[in-house]
Amino acid sequence: MAVIFENQQLTYSELNRRANQLAGYLQQQGVGVETLVGVMVERSVELVISLLAVLKAGGAYVPLDASYPAERLQYMMADAGVAVVITQSGLAPRLAESGVRVVSIDGQWPEIEQQSAANVASSVRAENLAYVIYTSGSTGRPKGALGTHRAALNRFSWMWKTYPFEASEICCQKTSISFVDSIWEIFGPLLQGVANVIISEQTLKDPDQLIDTLARQGITRIVLVPSLLRVMMEDCAELQERLFRLKYWITSGEALPQELSDRLLKNAPGKMLLNLYGSSEVAADASWHEVGASESLGTIPIGRPIANTELYIVDGHLQPVPIGVAGQLLIGGEGLARGYLNRPELTAEKFIPHPFSKTAGGRLYQTGDMARFLSDGNIEFLGRMDGQIKLRGYRIELGEIEAVLNGHEAVQQAVVVAREEESGDKRLVAYVVQNPNHQNSDELIPESKLSEEQIPQWQMVWDETYNQTSALTDPTFNIIGWNSIYTGQPIAAAEMREWVDQTVARVLDGRPRRVLEIGCGAGLLLFRIAPRCTYYLGTDFSPEALCYLERQLKGPGAKLPLVKLAQKAADDFDGIETEFFDTVILNSVVQYFPTIEYLLRVIEGAVGSVAPGGSIFIGDVRSLPLLEALHTSVELYRSPDVLSITQLQERVHKRIAQEQELVIDPRFFTALKLRFPQISHVQMQPKRGRYHNELTRFRYDVTLHLGPDKDATADEQRELDWHREGLTPSALRRILEQTEPKSLKITRVTNARLLKDIKSLELLSNFEPSVTIAELRKSLSSVKEVGVDPEEIWTLSMDLPYAVGLRWSESAADGSFDVLFRRYASQQMNGNTLTVPFFADEPVRAKAWRAYANNPLQGSFSRKLVPQLRLMLQEQLPDYMVPGAFVLLDSIPLTPNGKVNRQALPAPDSTRPKLEGAYVAPRNPVEESLGVIWAEVLGIKQIGIHDDFFTELGGHSLLATQLISRIRNTFEVELPLRHLFESPTIAGLAEIIDKKKESHAASSAKPIARLSRDEHRLKVPAQRTFELS
Repeated sequence: MAVIFENQQLTYSELNRRANQLAGYLQQQGVGVETLVGVMVERSVELVISLLAVLKAGGAYVPLDASYPAERLQYMMADAGVAVVITQSGLAPRLAESGVRVVSIDGQWPEIEQQSAANVASSVRAENLAYVIYTSGSTGRPKGALGTHRAALNRFSWMWKTYPFEASEICCQKTSISFVDSIWEIFGPLLQGVANVIISEQTLKDPDQLIDTLARQGITRIVLVPSLLRVMMEDCAELQERLFRLKYWITSGEALPQELSDRLLKNAPGKMLLNLYGSSEVAADASWHEVGASESLGTIPIGRPIANTELYIVDGHLQPVPIGVAGQLLIGGEGLARGYLNRPELTAEKFIPHPFSKTAGGRLYQTGDMARFLSDGNIEFLGRMDGQIKLRGYRIELGEIEAVLNGHEAVQQAVVVAREEESGDKRLVAYVVQNPNHQNSDELIPESKLSEEQIPQWQMVWDETYNQTSALTDPTFNIIGWNSIYTGQPIAAAEMREWVDQTVARVLDGRPRRVLEIGCGAGLLLFRIAPRCTYYLGTDFSPEALCYLERQLKGPGAKLPLVKLAQKAADDFDGIETEFFDTVILNSVVQYFPTIEYLLRVIEGAVGSVAPGGSIFIGDVRSLPLLEALHTSVELYRSPDVLSITQLQERVHKRIAQEQELVIDPRFFTALKLRFPQISHVQMQPKRGRYHNELTRFRYDVTLHLGPDKDATADEQRELDWHREGLTPSALRRILEQTEPKSLKITRVTNARLLKDIKSLELLSNFEPSVTIAELRKSLSSVKEVGVDPEEIWTLSMDLPYAVGLRWSESAADGSFDVLFRRYASQQMNGNTLTVPFFADEPVRAKAWRAYANNPLQGSFSRKLVPQLRLMLQEQLPDYMVPGAFVLLDSIPLTPNGKVNRQALPAPDSTRPKLEGAYVAPRNPVEESLGVIWAEVLGIKQIGIHDDFFTELGGHSLLATQLISRIRNTFEVELPLRHLFESPTIAGLAEIIDKKKESHAASSAKPIARLSRDEHRLKVPAQRTFELS
């Protein structure tokens, strides 16, 4: 028997007859010596017939993998100038627009079999081409390696002589013909009269099916990449017993780890493990090493040259290096390819004149691989000199991936690397710097569209929040959704009540009568301010919030008839009377606006609706200068002691980059006077309150006063520097009581609320990268510096004849604040701060509005960009060249000499990648268990039930096999791998598992344990989950 494929078998006579008939047909189509013929045929007996026929006709075959993107296939056919393509009827439509002559081996077989079954005449010589195999190219286009009959036969004859076949052997063919290992797999056995089993693509993807096939067919030799060997060993503990006939295990395509070879030889004593090294330029293999049980190098050597092959290790001047010294590996001999098709410059660069040969015309191939000779004469592979790698047996030029990425208009620079995972596997990671000139271009992703998408997302969150009101004891104090950013747990009711009371007090300082509240939410302010007003209009974009308020306003004992409600977006002022209100409130709302421009539109509408002399209160504004301090504080709270400060800083920078809320520099509000001359004065104050939480530490309130400008500097001011004078609260009281100044300004008061947060930033900038969180915490605990709680200053003024005003100091990044005391004109004290300006507004320099805030849409833009890049790569490159992870950076780290510092590139985040679809949490125990399994296999902490394993999460076929194996063991169900390809989401697999368990409930079903998902719980930040429209 020659070829076996599933239920088909061909004897040598039948195979030769059919190959001759197709060869004759090809010669009629003009195929002769070195005519290039494309072959797009799935793994089958027809594939073997096609390859033999091309060679018999005198041509050279060009593998065309049907799984490749159309653009890549078109390029390969055009570059090779193929005269004809052999394919199957099911694949023929992919060639409809190629313009080449197509021969359908199955569809046209009745015509083909009319040809003579006799061997065809051919004048092919050993020097002629046998194949052109395209490999990844650093320029962004694949390159075709020109392999000759002589080179292939040299490799065959070496193996035949060194490890001769026995009559009873059975081999297998499983490698795509686009890869050079397939040449031996197909022709090595066939030219020796050995039966060859063709393994289907579906079988190859499932380790169980593959092992079953190898065992059932009695396979005696296999060529495989180490990563597949690892999967087989992990999938089957009884590998030796099941594959007892498999004597020769031949690894190639990537480095063979010693621990893997040790496991195989321990579990399969008496077997032969060969480690081969080579490439398409050297007819697959140039060296080999027969692995023993006592190797001790960590990575198995690539050994010694095969027959008629020379191996040299040289320095940068092409001079041989001593034993043990690293250099570039050069290969010479019979196995060399002719060069690269249509690439004379590259051929000359890679295939150089043989500097050590006395024979004219000798050449050496520069592999680009680093290696060294060991003392025993073997060669150890040390890695690449350039951007070429081998991943799961695939040869990949990282530069080709980078070239495609750099072709996207939103990409300024891209770097691709292969990173090793904890499991020992490698995956491609793309690092991308966005082009600032196209960051949010209308041609790429319109910002308006992103804004429109973000607002309903917030609305969905808030609608869900306002539905959770059944357990409220006080309907006017609905604080559901106000969760700590540190713990994810609800902020204490006492802290929230203080926050509400202090905010209400600030608004009431302005004595409001006619109020417009934009984003009234559940009425935390409305129920407390409206009773003092003659008219109160509350707007919100959440219908659930307004329904909730409507129920309360119409409930028993309600006495707020002058309150009106309207569902509106924050920037919708249609129907709102101009210059009617004396107060507009936007409390804890603006952080949910999509852009600073959106806020400007809202302020413009608010200014138009306020009568002269009125004000706009903007409460709970998140501070941009304190953003790093906030996220550092949060990450420090969450991080374990063993974490290094470098890892902490990476987490902080990631949180800042992914910030989805609008965070604003206080100077923005001062700058508003440039745009809105109606604004006479801007009053900015830290939050009031005794409790120290994220609300009082990292937020502030703003009041925009409209109307005639008032003089803030009419009184003579005495000014003291808190630090220079060594002041304390008690010393400040003595100064006020004893000197009785009309006004006193204190600058740069250290903020006790932020003391440790700011100190953390200082220590982080001074510590060595290896310092741990434990050491950082110890240093923080010894900080002796004392600050002042802003609330102490306000309290101080309560029993003194002074009104007081606070504002952030000019350097707001350190959290310090300035204080101004102004003596009352009379002894009457009302305990309120004055609404007249305390401080003269700082001089304003015009700059772009965006410079005053972060960009909350950046995460959305990134979430859009990554799928675009992934799709573009999938359309232009084979799936094995599409990175499994994308990392967006502000800039690519460089070495001192200006080269890419690959060591400094951060590891991909283990959290869920940025995706188009929103995260959807598991809904039942099956989905929850699957989520845990997916997270462990993919190394991603949080996975949504609709996230695609392959196209969105970076999964590949080998990871798929691990996943299916884990699922089978967990749920005790038979789950073919194809189910994952058909339903590549947690939701899809859960549905399949449920059906299977239902059908076997009586016999094999077992309860599904709910697995821990502590790492996957959604944390809601410390603010209301408020919607905008």
